[in-house]
Amino acid sequence: PWFRHRALDGVMNYRLWEALVQFFAKEAWDSHRFCRYLWSLWRSYPSWANFSSYNLLGSHDKPRFLTLAGGDMRRVVLAAAFLFSYPGAPAIYYGDEVGLEGGEDPDCRRCFPWQEAKEEHPILSAFQRFARWRREEEALVSGGLRFIQAFRRAFLLCRPHLSGAVLLAVNAGNEEVELALPSGKFREKESGESFSGTLRLLPYSFALLKRVL
Repeated sequence: PWFRHRALDGVMNYRLWEALVQFFAKEAWDSHRFCRYLWSLWRSYPSWANFSSYNLLGSHDKPRFLTLAGGDMRRVVLAAAFLFSYPGAPAIYYGDEVGLEGGEDPDCRRCFPWQEAKEEHPILSAFQRFARWRREEEALVSGGLRFIQAFRRAFLLCRPHLSGAVLLAVNAGNEEVELALPSGKFREKESGESFSGTLRLLPYSFALLKRVL
């Protein structure tokens, strides 16, 4: 009802956060359940609300994502790759970008680790890369949403757009997987390598692909 009367422009997307925790941090869901949940979530809000919602990995009243992931930075990076590729406004809670941990409130409000921030940190480097994706690929900002494939702990997400479709392929499992790509030729964002037909992903890895026009 709040959206029907335009009382809200968006939400602090804790429903999305719960899915990210269950799939990436706790590894409790398989990709089928994850994708079904997100498709239901996407359809439960008006389109304009999805694009303006505040999407988060951490907040002032929830345990830190890295803590929920058992200290496994790979899971945080995968979740962030998804967050920056999903419709809405990706939000970074201070310290998450440099691996700050913490349990239930108020432990999740620890002081910012300034020393770690002065050093090169793998999570920070990943967040910077994902922010660059958003700046360079309009599809990640205003494109639609489609889930193309879900297999074990891997999935293929598509952001269709007039400028060209962008795909995010994620393998959040501990086994190598092969995903079927849509028809056409795609180029991986970071390596520049071209793919068509299928894509093989190593454990705990991801790839951002753009259709070659």
